[in-house]
Amino acid sequence: MCRTDRGFFDLSETPPCPRPRPTRERPASGRDEELATAAGREFEEETGWRPGPLRPLLRVQPSNGLSDSVHHVFRADGATHIGPPTDAWEAERIEWVPLADVRDMVGRGDVTCGTGMAALLYVLTEP
Repeated sequence: MCRTDRGFFDLSETPPCPRPRPTRERPASGRDEELATAAGREFEEETGWRPGPLRPLLRVQPSNGLSDSVHHVFRADGATHIGPPTDAWEAERIEWVPLADVRDMVGRGDVTCGTGMAALLYVLTEP
């Protein structure tokens, strides 16, 4: 998750398959590497933006009781555009979204990824 100094967050629009329509979500990694390194690499590969220094935001267990999967979410304050995404197939569109729009996007069902939703709503509560 990356926030600019003007309060914008980047969100990627993913293709609708297997979902009935495109949704917005956060980059993610499944590689065996240091967590912050993986977060930064995935963000860069999927968006074409290099995040500023990353710090842990929260940990989420999206399937508690069914799986021991833990999602680690990091936050950066700022990013630098380095070019087109190298994993361009991951998203149909990448945009910077004002934080003020996030609550409405979640309410409309534009953000359906539970981990991304938890992270965005968490940031809304930060002072």
